[in-house]
Amino acid sequence: MSNMPSPVVIIGDTQLGKSTVVKAKKKYSNYHWETVSANSMSPDEIRMVAGFRQLGNPRKVVLIQDIPNRKAVRDFIIDLVQSADETLRFVIWDSTGQIKIDPKKGMTKTWQDWINELKKEQGFVLVNNGSDFADNDVRGSVAYVQDLFTKRNRQIDNVSAQIFVDLVGKSRSMLSTEVSKLCLIAPKIITRDFVLDNTFPSSKEAVLYKFGNDLDSNSLARAVASLESFLDVGIDANVLAHIMMNKARWHLAVCHLYSQGVDWNSIKYDIMSMGKFPSVIWNNEQISDSQKKKIAEEFGIPEAMEEFMVRKLGIPEAYVNIPVPKTKPKKVIKRGEIIPMPFIGDMIISYARDKIVAPNRSKYSDDELREKVLSRAQNVYLVVSENLKEVRYNEETQSESLYEMVKIWVQYSL
Repeated sequence: MSNMPSPVVIIGDTQLGKSTVVKAKKKYSNYHWETVSANSMSPDEIRMVAGFRQLGNPRKVVLIQDIPNRKAVRDFIIDLVQSADETLRFVIWDSTGQIKIDPKKGMTKTWQDWINELKKEQGFVLVNNGSDFADNDVRGSVAYVQDLFTKRNRQIDNVSAQIFVDLVGKSRSMLSTEVSKLCLIAPKIITRDFVLDNTFPSSKEAVLYKFGNDLDSNSLARAVASLESFLDVGIDANVLAHIMMNKARWHLAVCHLYSQGVDWNSIKYDIMSMGKFPSVIWNNEQISDSQKKKIAEEFGIPEAMEEFMVRKLGIPEAYVNIPVPKTKPKKVIKRGEIIPMPFIGDMIISYARDKIVAPNRSKYSDDELREKVLSRAQNVYLVVSENLKEVRYNEETQSESLYEMVKIWVQYSL
């Protein structure tokens, strides 16, 4: 059994940190392990634990966790490590996530200086499990997922990895756990369909994506099976009905734009701008969702909106005349219908373009096709809307109403 390095400092995602500790205990099981809390135990108590040796096994590891953000505690840990003899090893785990790691700036100078001091020890090892990915860090989260699969001898392309991140979320530990589960049954090449079929959704957008993808298959059997599986795992009938209602509204908007001769690229921009002002902010993928919300709220004030229209949009000032209210509004006007994520917008457009327009293109002229596509979208909207009422107010017929909603959606003929 090899000698254990010391001190080992574990920072970043706490769940991954816990996994690191478990693996270390297993690998160095020939050492006697003791766990202490730097927050609830006094320095004297920790020194006493560190000084005790098990009879017949002088080699010992002290796991220090619950590290508070206090200078006295940091100084004590440095002194404890530097004064220890060769038989004593230390694992210092930031189990409560006190050390915040910015993806661009790293950690604060206070914590960095502390780690630099520990780094002077000959056996120092830093295990950085990273923090959760920021909302706008698409490249980093996708690369992280691809690396996790690669380590398990699997391959996944950028698009499939992005869908995986959208379904699971930006937590490193959740991503790592879900990859481990998938690799128990995954083929060598991970496809988009495999991700959609086997990744368990953890957000309402994920349920929308997975259920919506099954609806868009134009297979009644697949759509009904998906509906029943979500009901079986406890997804409320009203939630699934609202998903279909949202899809029907968004589909109607897409088909209306298509009927007016708008090209598909422009349709994507238009639907992602629905209910969001200024759209140039909400469609900026370099800004996180929380930043977008904060910036956009400022434009609920007439003066700010007027300034934006003149300076950013280039509208002549003489054309802008927004009456200023006598009192400042208490709340920003609520936004209208919005599509929550860009990948859902792609899904909506793909359904209209590839599953409705494409199969019927050879049957009609362009003008006839545009008219019929819009007519079908209107009919779908009306049927789904009527059955939504039944799902809401009549529990006895919920299943039948959901079935009718699914059935009208998968009928792609015009």
